[in-house]
Amino acid sequence: MMVIAVAHFDVLTGSSKLLSYALCLLIVVALTVGGWMAMRLRRAEPERFSQLGLHRI
Repeated sequence: MMVIAVAHFDVLTGSSKLLSYALCLLIVVALTVGGWMAMRLRRAEPERFSQLGLHRI
């Protein structure tokens, strides 16, 4: 299902295939950088890492 969504993302966004693939790549890059930053924070500052998501709005 995800492959179909990515393959036809240009239809969903109404833009060119190049821009659609760039947007999909941006999602993967953000996921990778965010995961790397979380692992770094967990290793460097475990107390701050354990507090993530505990705050109420």
